[in-house]
Amino acid sequence: MKYYNPLTNTVSTSLQDSTWDCPLWEEPTISENTAFDGPWQKFWDSVSLSAFQTCPRKYEWTVRQGWHLFPQPSTLTFGIDFHKVLEIWHKLLAHGLDKETALLRCTKLAGLLGEQLIANRTERTKETLVRCVVWYLDQFKNDNAVTTTRPDGTPAVEYSFTIPLMEVNGEQMFLSGHIDRIVEFMGEVYICDYKTTKSALNEQFFGNFKPSTQISNYLLAAKIMAGTISAIPRQPKGLIIDGIQLGVNFNRFNRSVIPFSTLEINEHINDLEGWLKLAALCAEAEHWPGNPASCSNYGGCVFKSICSETPAKWERMLESNFTKSTWDPRKSR
Repeated sequence: MKYYNPLTNTVSTSLQDSTWDCPLWEEPTISENTAFDGPWQKFWDSVSLSAFQTCPRKYEWTVRQGWHLFPQPSTLTFGIDFHKVLEIWHKLLAHGLDKETALLRCTKLAGLLGEQLIANRTERTKETLVRCVVWYLDQFKNDNAVTTTRPDGTPAVEYSFTIPLMEVNGEQMFLSGHIDRIVEFMGEVYICDYKTTKSALNEQFFGNFKPSTQISNYLLAAKIMAGTISAIPRQPKGLIIDGIQLGVNFNRFNRSVIPFSTLEINEHINDLEGWLKLAALCAEAEHWPGNPASCSNYGGCVFKSICSETPAKWERMLESNFTKSTWDPRKSR
């Protein structure tokens, strides 16, 4: 295992500083999943909710049992790496580094993370990750969206939260997650997220984020926490999406401000209760039905070939094609 410390600009083979050391390679880990109490998942996030909404069987295999592809596809890893570099950018600036030095450290981190990208997507390589980071930070070097701060002065990036939701069948449910960035923009508070894509950054692209389980979860949490923590001094007005179009030889950037009303968030709470009740029914029955309507979405589910076989072969095929790693919504980043 290797780590890069952007504050000291050093690479080490063991964890030296948990605050700053960035792992350059994430190994699968299996541990007790504290999100569960017996058959019940009590702590939910957008990953587990979206998996259940897409297909209860996919949720059972990925969240409850922990089966994942390893290494991860570059489409997923690239976005995670970009988020990590931007998190470090804001932390370095808040720590007092000048922008030129912070840019050099972030560029180095992007290069180190890019070494692990699977070379199967020409628009998601080490070179395109470094270019994407440098050009984005050049585009927004004087960003009018100002990151809010925690009480200790650190920036509100990758802001982890766990809040109580409602009771389902007498069991208290909680919502967990990690907000990419909380900002003040034109006198209002917004939740900010980065989204990479090969698609054009047009109205259709930005329309994908309303409705959205992930975004609605973040805004719900932010509305509940507003005024109780320094990072969210007022009720959030909505969402800011920074879209990053990825090409083999180019990048384009566009920002969209998307308002959300209290009525929309209240409806999301009603929907959440309905989905959690359905999940409780599945847990009680110990049956997680497949959803054939989602098998071919987004290029096809990774479990499609397994579902195409008889149930007697499923376990062996899962063990042969996937690696187990625990997904715990409460794990801090």
